[in-house]
Amino acid sequence: MTATRVAVTEPGSESEKGRPEQRRNDDVVDDRLERLRLAIAEHPGTQADTRWSRLRRTHALLASNLRELSRLIDRPEGDSWLALDLVSNTGSHNAAQEAFFDEFDRLLHNAVAAIGTLIDHTRIVARHYEGSRFHDEYGRRIGNVAVLPAARFVKDLRNYMLHRSLPAPYSQVDLHPQQVSYQLLISVPALLEFSAWSAASREYLASHGSMLPIREPLDEYAAAIDDLYEWMFTQSAQLDVAHIEAANALIDEYNDVLIGRRE
Repeated sequence: MTATRVAVTEPGSESEKGRPEQRRNDDVVDDRLERLRLAIAEHPGTQADTRWSRLRRTHALLASNLRELSRLIDRPEGDSWLALDLVSNTGSHNAAQEAFFDEFDRLLHNAVAAIGTLIDHTRIVARHYEGSRFHDEYGRRIGNVAVLPAARFVKDLRNYMLHRSLPAPYSQVDLHPQQVSYQLLISVPALLEFSAWSAASREYLASHGSMLPIREPLDEYAAAIDDLYEWMFTQSAQLDVAHIEAANALIDEYNDVLIGRRE
């Protein structure tokens, strides 16, 4: 989407402001600039650009959290000492283990919270296009994501973490010659103690036996979301072209008036 241009501001010199005729001219120009500023701020093109810009930021927030979480889960495979620390059960304090799982809790909480935020922010943007072909296709695509078992589970996981507890993670390490395989697992029976899982999430959990590799649903959900928002942001470039061009014309006029005053 073509972003609206930025109007620059710069006051006239103090010596110019000192002359009565210049002060009168400045008053006229200031009034015109103020009316243009208001028109730009209230213009549908500016508002559309702002909506999409904010949605991009919300999507980037979720994507960043998921990338950080993915990197954390990958870390033990490149660090055999960390992998061994994560399965250590000596009964004594293990600072590396504690730091790893604290970071996991933080990033997983941030990710599932950001998922809820992105869903709500997307609905607000999409509502502006009700009745359009874009909105119809958006509804079809969002429906395809919503019925994915992994997507349903990740959404319900937010409710679990909000109303029940942080999930208890377990480490599984397989040592091979010059290679470490690591999985971060969540106890399925512990999750199913929560009564508010949807039927789809209960079925998804049951399909994984006693342990769920948490990376699996997160990766599947991230891939689906990335495809959806890549499509949405591509479409956004055409949705408000006329409004944005009109808003840019106002910004050009604003800057012309401002430059004319400085000249």
